[in-house]
Amino acid sequence: MTFNAIESYTKAYASFNTSSFPLENALIQSNRTCTLSESWEWIFSFQPIYMWIVFVLGFIENMFVLIVFLLHKKRCTVAEIYLGNLAAADFLLVCGLPFWAIYISNKFHWPFGSFLCVFINGLIQLNLYGSIYFLMMVSIDRYLALVKTMSFGRMRTGRCAKLNCLLIWIFAVVSSMPKTIFRRIRYFPEFNVTACVIDPPSPSWNVASGLLLTLVGFLIPVTVISYCSFHIINVLRNNSMQEFKEINKEKKASKK
Repeated sequence: MTFNAIESYTKAYASFNTSSFPLENALIQSNRTCTLSESWEWIFSFQPIYMWIVFVLGFIENMFVLIVFLLHKKRCTVAEIYLGNLAAADFLLVCGLPFWAIYISNKFHWPFGSFLCVFINGLIQLNLYGSIYFLMMVSIDRYLALVKTMSFGRMRTGRCAKLNCLLIWIFAVVSSMPKTIFRRIRYFPEFNVTACVIDPPSPSWNVASGLLLTLVGFLIPVTVISYCSFHIINVLRNNSMQEFKEINKEKKASKK
């Protein structure tokens, strides 16, 4: 996101400073540049405020959820284990939002050094993959509980859930590595800013990274969640219809 934004800003700046086009084209280009500048000023002004609000609300709410789970006297259920790890992943995300809020308000000047450039963006990528797969595991758990109660009931144990969470954290770390290891502090003299950007080794890397995100971060979890939700809805609907028929039978029997 940051790299593309700065690249767009660079192109607009270069186009605006080109003197080889006619007057009519120059006026059009000037209007476009003004619109672009106004858009960026809006981002610099309002997006940090939005991030600070999300940080405050997310920090309080996720911290509350984590404290509740940690102080839980009874053994957590399978669903609670997944939801607790989901809250932990979201908590990591909101902890990185203040850095990005300051970064954007500084007009993409990163003042926190190379380590935090890599670390903070690594947390964001970690949340991206971790949260969606914890949600997927919640859907799978509900599917096993309602649809495959007899077949896979033994799989719904706390030990199995904790193992699944460990595997998801490892998977999230591995999946977030491509966009984390290529994070760099890069100086842009045309804007006099030192930005935290992704510096890919080749153009094909962007394509591969986009495909990985689309497949692993979207298509697979959404397909699994949709499949589980569809069958859960069918089971609940059939159960409701069966209960409705039994109630009607009881009413008819009582009238006789």
